[in-house]
Amino acid sequence: MSDNGTGMATPPVSEPSGAVTSREVARKNPKQGLRSGIKVDRNKHGIRRETSLVPKPPRKTRPKKV
Repeated sequence: MSDNGTGMATPPVSEPSGAVTSREVARKNPKQGLRSGIKVDRNKHGIRRETSLVPKPPRKTRPKKV
């Protein structure tokens, strides 16, 4: 028993704690679901933006009602 007042034995220091370190954490940008012809950007806030490399034809608009 230890004298820290908890009544529990303290583990030896050589054992790693249960904390997750940054080395064990997986990367935030997995390469799954990649589609060809689409560029994926990420801004400084981590927001993803997918832009198509193939240009879309312009939308056809109706004439204005008078």
